[in-house]
Amino acid sequence: MEQEATDDSWGPRRALGYALGALTGTINTLALTVSYLLGLGSTALAARLVGKRFLELGPDASAPSYWEPADQGNAPRDRYYRQY
Repeated sequence: MEQEATDDSWGPRRALGYALGALTGTINTLALTVSYLLGLGSTALAARLVGKRFLELGPDASAPSYWEPADQGNAPRDRYYRQY
């Protein structure tokens, strides 16, 4: 028996798979966009309303230095070698 060179039985299934893949990609993009805007947007808006600045942008001419010391407290010397 000879087998046909082209098998068209996968055509409709392949088209359905492509359509479902495109639909899934669109839904994922929309869901991630909405969650990003709600999550980060609401945080940024709330921070702006209360005057919170997460980064100090811009120079301060009256500051002698921009160094911010890290308060380690009385940490033992072993902690220096095992930081994580």
